[in-house]
Amino acid sequence: MKNEVVEQRSAGEGQVTRSMASTMLHPLLVMWLSPRLILWWAVATAAGVAVRLPFARFQIIPHQVDFHPGVVIVPLGAVFLGPAGAWGAAAASLVGDWLLGHWNWAAAFRATGFFFFALGTQRLWESSFLSSGTGVDRQATWMKTLRFLFVTWPGCFTAAVWQAVGSEMFRFYPFSYVVTLLVFNNLLFCILLGLPLYRIMARQWAGRFGSWDNGVSHSEDTANLSLLATLSLFLAGVAACLAGIYTSILFYNVGIMQPFILGSHAGILVPFVVVPFLILQAIGAFAR
Repeated sequence: MKNEVVEQRSAGEGQVTRSMASTMLHPLLVMWLSPRLILWWAVATAAGVAVRLPFARFQIIPHQVDFHPGVVIVPLGAVFLGPAGAWGAAAASLVGDWLLGHWNWAAAFRATGFFFFALGTQRLWESSFLSSGTGVDRQATWMKTLRFLFVTWPGCFTAAVWQAVGSEMFRFYPFSYVVTLLVFNNLLFCILLGLPLYRIMARQWAGRFGSWDNGVSHSEDTANLSLLATLSLFLAGVAACLAGIYTSILFYNVGIMQPFILGSHAGILVPFVVVPFLILQAIGAFAR
């Protein structure tokens, strides 16, 4: 009887382990057991901080919205560094905010947004979509370059919404104002700089250092996104952005490009409308 209980417990633990291994939670955790990926995380963090500091004086909204060409580092890290790039994006955001004196509660929202930007981009890049293959081979071809741009744009909205909802909740600036500026910044530089930088990274980094999952336990199931997970990654961030702007205009008469001063905000209804979409995107990022 005692042996049967032990066997059942072992079987249950094994099932939980296999279930976790087939989601993105597993590689996000086991990467910390790999010295190579820890080094890559440090590289991603240092690169994220380094590309932000030179533009520190050029603030679109002081202490809230940076002029940030280096945002393109987030999807590049996701594609070439995997989970190390996702953790690095969050760490670089927090370190950058600390160095620039932007350390407040909104910094946590900014870092979370970059984390899910990177994680969602990685999942979409590695997804096979409708074909039997996967997109994990990082080649300097025009098809792969276009694929990179294609899987990058949803995260531009996701990162913007996370930061904007933090600004709204802590009453810095209205959601609609912040999210509009951030989406424009993110899309502009991820497209303009992502095009050449992806090809450079594909030639220089992928050829020399290989893929992030070399020697790391990583289930192939994570490359097979369900239709619902794929749709949530592509559409949840955009839906959150549009829903938040619509709510701001309809209920609070707060437009997207009206000038505001520090302390302006729309109202509590905006986060209630936006947050469920962010949760949906996060579920898609972790799901099979």
